[in-house]
Amino acid sequence: MVTIKKLFLWLVLAFLPFAFTNTHAEPVIDKVVAVVGEHIITRQDLDRRFQLVLRQLGQGLNQQKQKALYTQTLNILIDEEIKRRTALDFGLVAPPQEVVGRLTSLHETAGLTPEQFEKITSGLEDTLKNQVEADVLWKKLVERNIRSQIVISTDEIDQLIQNLAAGNTVTENQISQIFIAHGQKEEQNAETIIKDVAAQLQAGADFEQLARDYSQHGSSMRGGFMGWFKAGELAPILEKAITELEKGSLTQPIRGGAGWHIVKLNDRRQSDLVNLAPIRQVHLIQFTTPLPADKEKEKAVRNILEKIKDKTDSLADAEDVLNDKKLKPLLEGSASLGWLEEKNVPPAFKPLLEDTKPGDHIGPFEKDGHLTLLYFEGERKTMSDALETYRERVRTRMIDNRTELAARRYLRDLRRNTFIDVRL
Repeated sequence: MVTIKKLFLWLVLAFLPFAFTNTHAEPVIDKVVAVVGEHIITRQDLDRRFQLVLRQLGQGLNQQKQKALYTQTLNILIDEEIKRRTALDFGLVAPPQEVVGRLTSLHETAGLTPEQFEKITSGLEDTLKNQVEADVLWKKLVERNIRSQIVISTDEIDQLIQNLAAGNTVTENQISQIFIAHGQKEEQNAETIIKDVAAQLQAGADFEQLARDYSQHGSSMRGGFMGWFKAGELAPILEKAITELEKGSLTQPIRGGAGWHIVKLNDRRQSDLVNLAPIRQVHLIQFTTPLPADKEKEKAVRNILEKIKDKTDSLADAEDVLNDKKLKPLLEGSASLGWLEEKNVPPAFKPLLEDTKPGDHIGPFEKDGHLTLLYFEGERKTMSDALETYRERVRTRMIDNRTELAARRYLRDLRRNTFIDVRL
């Protein structure tokens, strides 16, 4: 990509036809194929990226498909230039170590060996680096301007989970997809492409290969593979479309807010519904001391424990006792037992809690050669770890879906507000 002053740019474009003084000589100026704001994309930029795309596809394409792919590649370069310049305008940078890290892991993402990856990228390392830099900058821009602004309330998530509670199991779908984005002036082209892909699939073409060839989603390098999704984790329009699919079948092209989708249902399974019942936890503080053999000493120790009982009416009081330097030698082994689920309360203590309430004391009583006093400091109800994990998974998926849709709309608006002159 070349950056030049605006005036000089227009002079170059104006005099470009005169740059070829000899029809048999090499051109002295690389042909400009697109102007994006104050920046240009040259034929060399486009040809090198197109060569990289062709190597990734790993198969021959007829002339018509190559022409369509060539135009699509130019549109991708235009989008990348818009993403790059917008991110830079916001003062964002692509740290070299992050770019190198992404480049290093790309072969794993694409499911290629290092040797296969090197064969594809050999001689085209610069265009691949430009692509990765633009992607890093765009992700930072989306995080700054979009993702950080999306809030999914816990109430919204819990309402979704409650709706699922009507059954005893939750359906999970493993899916792949082919996605074609549309934007200003591109709706008809996107629809044409997705219908052509659908026709190829109908004729028996390989889904994974077509995903690699055409899909504009991050999953394209994995043959469109998206993974497992529980109910509520997909965009509603996609979730509705796959509800009646059988394993191995495909949806018809689906028009979404950001583009067109074809979804394949790879597999389906039923999983147990996450337990929605709150879990009761109790907070116990144990004061314990060895049981003296001498009856008089035992009586004195019991009196001390009774005094502790009288003076501990709160957590702060209990902590003061535990930290009392004079009592520490006597109360060695005393401590807060922390917040315990009822199932994790020591068996010897469970019967003692049946008729008690927060603030009560239990004992002193004899246990394992010790005199023990329990302070039932409090109780609470919490969600299970499994429910918390599921809740966060749903939250992340919902944010991902909304971020992706908003990012595509953001890019569409950026394109509308950018001067773009295609000169193919």
